[in-house]
Amino acid sequence: MIVPSCSDDYDDSEIKERLDKVENRVTALEKWCSIINSEIASLKRLITALENKDYVTGVETLENGYKITFSKSGSITIQNGKDGGDGEDGKTNWLTDVDGNMIRTTGNDGVDGSSGNNAPTPIMKTGIELGNDYIPDAVYLSVDSGESWKKVSGDRGEQGVQGPKGDSLFKNVDNSNDDYVIFTLQDGTPIEISKWFASSQEPVPTGIIILDYTTMPIVKGGQAQIKLRVNPSGFKVTKENIELDVWNSDTYFLDDKNNMSRASYVTPSDYYELVKIEPDKNTTNEELEGQWIATIQSKGVGNYRNLSELSLVVNYTDSKGDVQRISCPQSILVETVPTVEEGIAFSYSKVQTIYTTETNINPYMLFTNFKFYKNTEGEIWHYNMKLIAEVKTELDESLLTADTESLYDKHYISFTPNMEASIWKELTEGKTKKASSSAKIKLIDFAGCCKELDLPIVYCPSNINLKLELSAKEGNKYQNTSESYFINIGNELAEYGLVQDVISELTMPAIQGFTEDDSLMEGHFPMAIEEMGICTGKIFNPILGFYVYKEAIPGTRNYDPYDETLPTITIGITSIAQELVTPFSLVALNIKLYMEIIE
Repeated sequence: MIVPSCSDDYDDSEIKERLDKVENRVTALEKWCSIINSEIASLKRLITALENKDYVTGVETLENGYKITFSKSGSITIQNGKDGGDGEDGKTNWLTDVDGNMIRTTGNDGVDGSSGNNAPTPIMKTGIELGNDYIPDAVYLSVDSGESWKKVSGDRGEQGVQGPKGDSLFKNVDNSNDDYVIFTLQDGTPIEISKWFASSQEPVPTGIIILDYTTMPIVKGGQAQIKLRVNPSGFKVTKENIELDVWNSDTYFLDDKNNMSRASYVTPSDYYELVKIEPDKNTTNEELEGQWIATIQSKGVGNYRNLSELSLVVNYTDSKGDVQRISCPQSILVETVPTVEEGIAFSYSKVQTIYTTETNINPYMLFTNFKFYKNTEGEIWHYNMKLIAEVKTELDESLLTADTESLYDKHYISFTPNMEASIWKELTEGKTKKASSSAKIKLIDFAGCCKELDLPIVYCPSNINLKLELSAKEGNKYQNTSESYFINIGNELAEYGLVQDVISELTMPAIQGFTEDDSLMEGHFPMAIEEMGICTGKIFNPILGFYVYKEAIPGTRNYDPYDETLPTITIGITSIAQELVTPFSLVALNIKLYMEIIE
């Protein structure tokens, strides 16, 4: 601080008094700068509200001013103004720098520019705040975010600041009009901003109506669209002011052997989400006034089907700042269904015999079983085959032909071998034990979800000759006893494709096996088949039980030249498609047994 040097003209008390006055003036200026900076920021917010066509939603009287709330730009606080000086002859005395240039009060902080909204907010400080290079009791202005400062008022001595003489830039706030608020500056300049309910920018919604909507199921994870109208047409609908309303909801869970699965959810509304709202348009891409399209997303985890009544609610904030809700008097029934992958189960035997009779070709069967779902009331729903929009097959057409027409009403797809192909001819002529090809099947639902299967199509002969070797040592342990001598022929039949898991993919298999045993002839083969087992659960496990009625001697055969017949066993595997009552013969195998006694 610059102080005059001591002389005989001033005693110590006078010097102290002058220093106190300077210090008090600096303190007052600092306080005034703080207030005026706040007022400049408020004025900037006020002008920004004008530029953005914002409107006032509330005016609250404070102890020392007003709190003004806007619909878009938050709130500001304005202090009560003290009487200030008007300009000469009614002209405005606006804040100016020392060169007489007007101080800008609009713009974005920290962004420099010469006009419009690009100018930074002015900042005012006293010289004592800025340092030794500035006059302590002068007021300085920065219009470039503090990069440089210009003196706008105050030299050493008693000179006052230029511009308004009060603590506030605002002289008065008039809230008496029903349609607008008037903010009067110290120089008499009025700023008028409309009140919320008088604004033409945001009309108050009065009603919401659901327009045409084609009810159709949503595949889980998919979307549906709802057309609606909001009155009046000038109200702008956004994701922030519209929401879903779930009236009723009912969920059917997968019923798998009486063990119902559960979808993960907290409330029924968690099954659906409003993900987009956009203006409705006509065929020429023009927006339809007041009409909107809401896009609904299906959610949820688990294998389930859901039925819900959905409606919509529009929200708005009234002039008091309270949120109001406008409900739609209508609802739409929305159905979420499982994907085709979840709703359909494939079923097939891993081998079939090439013929069903001596001459009838046996089509290879792929059963398409729908799954069942149950709600908490015990009501049943099953997957609807009509939800499948397309069926595709890929195969070697020189070997197979596919028939998909029976999928929808008979619940199976069949593949028929072309018997002119060499692989099937060699099988029927006994040159090979099995022959195979493959087919790829795709079931596509209306939402584009796909269920795929690479189906191995394996055929074996309908009649086979099987050579068995029976142990004399083991068999004689059971001679003339009530117990049987058991042997497993699974390894022999596996060479024909009849492996342990041959029926594992069938949901409704029926297995049968029986024998026609003519080996019990006096003086002939010492063993006779008396029982037969085919499966253990779903494991193919063919076992023959022999009754040993006399001593087994190594080298004995049942196919000596004088034998007229051989023991025969028959194995059959059948299954049935859903909704049908006629079973399909998948395996009709006749096996002639050539048996020999070994050590």
